[in-house]
Amino acid sequence: MQSENGPPPSTLATAWLDVADRSAFSVRRLETGRELRFEGPGRVFPCAGDVALVARGIAFGRPGSGEAPGSEQWVATACGVVRWASGAHRVTAGPKPDECAIEVLGGLAHLRVASDVVETDAGADAGSTAGEWRTLSGKQTIHLRGRAELADTAAVNAALSACERAAEDVDQTARALASPGAASASKSELAAKSVTSRGIARATCAVAAVRTELEGARDADRRRLEKALQRFGEAAPKPISQPSRARDE
Repeated sequence: MQSENGPPPSTLATAWLDVADRSAFSVRRLETGRELRFEGPGRVFPCAGDVALVARGIAFGRPGSGEAPGSEQWVATACGVVRWASGAHRVTAGPKPDECAIEVLGGLAHLRVASDVVETDAGADAGSTAGEWRTLSGKQTIHLRGRAELADTAAVNAALSACERAAEDVDQTARALASPGAASASKSELAAKSVTSRGIARATCAVAAVRTELEGARDADRRRLEKALQRFGEAAPKPISQPSRARDE
């Protein structure tokens, strides 16, 4: 763990952390060596399973950090999710709750934007699309903004509903795949759908997790999120707040 302004290594990175202004810390996953740097002011959940959650602040993926075949870094904001296998990338949430920015500084990244979020600077060089994931390459910055305040109850509810639908799709696909009556050809298609739907559910529910935290998570929202995540084997972010501290996960 590397830090500025002295965060001790005893603080868990598996909870929501408030990061002070001009404060920063890095978290490295021991399994992969992949490292993320978080900069304040902000509020982040560095190690929420396979996705880092950023309600406010900056997450920076260092080039060459933990790069390996099949290994990706996922970062979620209230606007959407970005993932990458290599290169340098900066994800910013804020300063307003409904504003985000994705900076590709080198390499490829894949971006999935929530349905109630728009790109404010779309142009001819906006990048290619691949299903529900948009591919970003070269050096570019994407600015995103919610159609309405993303911390509002309506936006939080919309994100939770999308998460629940995606989780149900994963569950139904898994049940169909496990059915003894499914044909071999059908099982092959279902297996491919299972991988795709699980990725969509992970991204959708990560956005929901961030939004529920923007103005303080309500118990009812947290229970909805936890129930949806359990349907495809994910753990809900813990409702724990700690000072600006971090350690290797």
